[in-house]
Amino acid sequence: MANQIALSMRILLGAQLSVVWALEAGTGAVRAMAVSGALESALGEGFVLPEGAGLIGLALRRRQTMTTPDFATDPRVVLPPEVRARLERALYRSGLVVPLVVQDRIIGALGIGDVEGRVFTAAEIDLAQTFADQAAGALEHARLYEAAQYRLRRAETLVNVGRAINSTLDLTEVMRRIARETHRAVGADMVGAFVADAEERFLRPVAGYRVPKALLGSFLTHPIPLHGHRILEDAWRKCRPAWSSDVAADPRVDKETLARFPHRSSLFFPIAVRGRSVGAFFVAWLHEQHAFTPEETSLIEAISDQAALALENARLYDEAARSEAQYRSLVEGAVHGIARTSRAGRFLTVNRALVRMLGYESETELLALSLERDVYAEPADRARVIEESRKPGREVQWKRKDGTLITVRLSGPPLLDAEGNTTGFEIIVEDVTHRRHLEEQLRQSQKMQAVGQLAGGVAHDFNNLLTVVIGRSQLLLDRLGQDEKGRREVELIQRTATRASNLTRQLLAFSRKQVLQPKVLDLDEVVGGMAKLLARLIGEHIDLAVRQGPGRHLVNADPGQLEQVLMNLAVNARDAMPHGGRLVIETGVTEAGERPAASEGCQGPCVVLEVRDTGCGMDVETRRRAFEPFFTTKELGKGTGLGLATVYGIVAQSGGHVDFESEPGKGTTFRIYLPRVDGAPASAESGERRPEPVGGRETILLVEDDPDVRDLARETLELQGYTVLEAAHPLDAIRACNRHGSAIHLLVTDAVMPGMSGHALARRVLDARPETRVVLISGYVHEGAAAGAEGEAQAPLLMKPFTPEALLRKVREVLEA
Repeated sequence: MANQIALSMRILLGAQLSVVWALEAGTGAVRAMAVSGALESALGEGFVLPEGAGLIGLALRRRQTMTTPDFATDPRVVLPPEVRARLERALYRSGLVVPLVVQDRIIGALGIGDVEGRVFTAAEIDLAQTFADQAAGALEHARLYEAAQYRLRRAETLVNVGRAINSTLDLTEVMRRIARETHRAVGADMVGAFVADAEERFLRPVAGYRVPKALLGSFLTHPIPLHGHRILEDAWRKCRPAWSSDVAADPRVDKETLARFPHRSSLFFPIAVRGRSVGAFFVAWLHEQHAFTPEETSLIEAISDQAALALENARLYDEAARSEAQYRSLVEGAVHGIARTSRAGRFLTVNRALVRMLGYESETELLALSLERDVYAEPADRARVIEESRKPGREVQWKRKDGTLITVRLSGPPLLDAEGNTTGFEIIVEDVTHRRHLEEQLRQSQKMQAVGQLAGGVAHDFNNLLTVVIGRSQLLLDRLGQDEKGRREVELIQRTATRASNLTRQLLAFSRKQVLQPKVLDLDEVVGGMAKLLARLIGEHIDLAVRQGPGRHLVNADPGQLEQVLMNLAVNARDAMPHGGRLVIETGVTEAGERPAASEGCQGPCVVLEVRDTGCGMDVETRRRAFEPFFTTKELGKGTGLGLATVYGIVAQSGGHVDFESEPGKGTTFRIYLPRVDGAPASAESGERRPEPVGGRETILLVEDDPDVRDLARETLELQGYTVLEAAHPLDAIRACNRHGSAIHLLVTDAVMPGMSGHALARRVLDARPETRVVLISGYVHEGAAAGAEGEAQAPLLMKPFTPEALLRKVREVLEA
């Protein structure tokens, strides 16, 4: 993304050099993310300017675009001597720097360099600023996408490591599998797993992954010394990862070990059990240097924690085979439950972890239990576990003392007598309830995403169809007299199509593809303003209470969509209380530690909107499918099944999270979490009178890939006197723009088209005809156009499906603006 931005900016301004700079948090320095031009060798990626240095420092400090015809003689430009010498070798002198700003936060800068003496014109500066606005949005979207992908990769890696840990108790195999997952996570050339000797003088290899054959001998026969190898010794003592991007130049690296085992970059992370290092993983990049990121080191620490569990479990298993005394001492310190059971189904010995896991007070209580009756949720599961006792990782449901069900993973061999008969079982019990819950959340999220994409695509296609149906109906009604035969049927068609457009809006809300117009709102004012309407909506048989928590509850959201959320939740609550009840709507603030884990995307303090009813509640199956589109428990014809799906989509697209609690007969509580913002809430709109949909004599370039929508728009405009140049593809539009000899007053273009977005087309047209106005037509937010929509926020937007009257009004409004 950064490379494309640098290239596009250089070409756009015809400059020798273009650089995308990223502002480094904490230091104030800027780092070159991407460089385009013939002078890349002098200013390569990774080049860092200290805080305040150069024209860039001046632009960021003043938060405005800065230019200079010659930075070497410009007294405003301050450069350290070594930086000045390097830049002077670049053979450029003039410069233009535009800060990259996202939501009033500087994230970097866009720099242009050219020959000495070039003076950038006002038009070029405006163009650079417009491009920078778009680039900032695109970079921020790319950063957010990469962060989401990183969280997904991290979760997948940790799940895979967890599976590796629980799939076997063999130390070598567990370490080999963790080494494999580490290799996949960081993209190293090889990974080795080691354990320390008794004196902690050396690290002995126990497993490896992708160790080259040429180095295998050294890997197996030469333990790694801990003493004298400063980088390893320090990491071992602190139980923290250590790394070196350039081992040849790093004085902490033991040169003898490096000569025996040549590599370019390395990462060493200890495996710490109870605060003491007992083993380690050594990760190496053999041929190229590797730049380490905070995300990588954070993931490595998480893998290290899981590896510590694996190493501890393996040690427990090995020592249990030697003697009962050692087994007991290790068992009591284990993080998982460990027990011996008889073949008849009684606990013989248990550890404290198992006592705590099952919610009892003492070991004695557990020893009195019958496994089949008191522990297994399904008694028949115990017989299955016995049959599969030699298979690792059997998962079943157990009962806690209070009746709560937990999912446990059972590992361990059967106990045999001298004749080989099974006398009992030795088991390690791991509570995987939380892990399975997270995996189910991940599956549900992926399913909702897939359904959302489908729903968004369907809604987009329907919007085109409905535009034609509604528009053609209106044109036909305009030609029919009030009492003319057939008028009632046409009006019915138009009303039905309008109802269908409301359905597509709900689909787009669920799929998070609707176009929002967020502003800073006081949630208390929104709820208070809706109170009377909601009271009429739910009826007099339901008592409505609105409660406002202390302080102001400011959020950044679309007011209309927020009102839709309240309406949908109130309607659901009303339908759940046909014989009366109580509906409570409450606002407040919650901190990160007070929210469910699934709301972690909502960083910092959040405003919470709670909607609580005393209705019939939901069973397990209904709760599981609550947010699915078209799922409804109402009788046929009483609901579309889109109410909660719409709530889910609106809240997610607004950067928030929704969860709920419900039990049959105990009512339902929905909680909406939205990031809290600072600032003043937007003032109410003055309600200026919209212009009447009159015609004109201007020339309009109409670009729409759907032929029926295009024909409708053309006819509507031509009937009102406009001259229309139409095009089915952006490239056709560009050719028409170039051929047309006189003025083109307005460009009306679809935002999403094959080959080129409407935003990109508008930029091309405005480059050639700056005086041309622009109207964008869109049915939904498209990923490919998201960056343009962010950067081109001031371009007027006409939403599909639109009526001829709406099209004419928007055209006149923009032309007269």
